[in-house]
Amino acid sequence: MKDRRTLAWLLVLAIAAATTQLLVWWLRPPPKPVAIVGPPRSSYELDHFTLHAFGENGKLAFTMTAPHLARREGNDSLYVNAPNYFFVASVIQEPGSILRGTGMQADFDTRSLELLSDVQGTLTPHTPTR
Repeated sequence: MKDRRTLAWLLVLAIAAATTQLLVWWLRPPPKPVAIVGPPRSSYELDHFTLHAFGENGKLAFTMTAPHLARREGNDSLYVNAPNYFFVASVIQEPGSILRGTGMQADFDTRSLELLSDVQGTLTPHTPTR
């Protein structure tokens, strides 16, 4: 009699496990589509190049020139050596101060910015902190 109860419980547990597995298969969300379309991008290098970037309005936003650019396969990063940026319709803003100008050059080695023409500014004096 004890063997029949054990066998009945095993049968009930097996049916419950099978039912649970079927529910998992039916209720799980469909697999997501693969985001990558086509073959992976290969690596490339550019020497002495100029990049023109356009804003959402379709106008030139900035230009960058550099002696070397590299993209390595399997990595989504671009490596640019000694870039030279030229920004159009530039704004430099910090709390209380705004500088506007047409065109800007930045030198990241010396950490300097130069507004090229039509410069307008509103500068608020800062109180020294101790």
